[in-house]
Amino acid sequence: MYVTPNAVTKDFYAIDKRAAREFADARGVGKYLLYVSRFEPRKRQDLLLKTYLEMRLWEQGYDLVFVGRKTLEMPSFDALMEGMLQEVRSHITICYQAPYEELKYWYGAASLFVYPAEAEGFGIPPLEAGAVGIPCICSKRTAMGDFRFFGANHIDCTDEQLLQERIRALLGIGQEAENAHVEEVRMQIANTYDWETIARKFFVPLQSNLKL
Repeated sequence: MYVTPNAVTKDFYAIDKRAAREFADARGVGKYLLYVSRFEPRKRQDLLLKTYLEMRLWEQGYDLVFVGRKTLEMPSFDALMEGMLQEVRSHITICYQAPYEELKYWYGAASLFVYPAEAEGFGIPPLEAGAVGIPCICSKRTAMGDFRFFGANHIDCTDEQLLQERIRALLGIGQEAENAHVEEVRMQIANTYDWETIARKFFVPLQSNLKL
């Protein structure tokens, strides 16, 4: 049996960061944390929103951006949104539909990517973020357990204290910002989650089997 993983398309390694920043500025978004995923309870957008509110990150100069289709109802997320002051709400952007080019810009201008999903069949968004070169906090549950190259940022995000510690460390809140080793992560992703590499690894053993 041969397992063929998903891959990151090459254009994620060549996003124009200046154009991405101009894109975010035009939408009134300053420095921000990003989460890309469709809205479902297992994706835990509510956990990231709760963490953002508890840490009062808007007071530290950070906005929060969610990108992804709403496919299931999320009462806990909606309750958090409805209960906050407009002053805080103005720092949160929810983009339910983003064309591909805009999606890349959202990645390209982000300060930190956080992926606290509890279950995934694979988990492509943290790999896309890593390919772009963004510091990334990624859940280590289910299929995402393979993404060990995220190192100290590969965590059980349901440990809310640890999640806050990692956010604080990577953003440099109250301390010098920790090195996220983004170039090392980019190389690991480029060498493993690449369509040509995956195809070669699949095709060679397939040819061997056909000769039997």
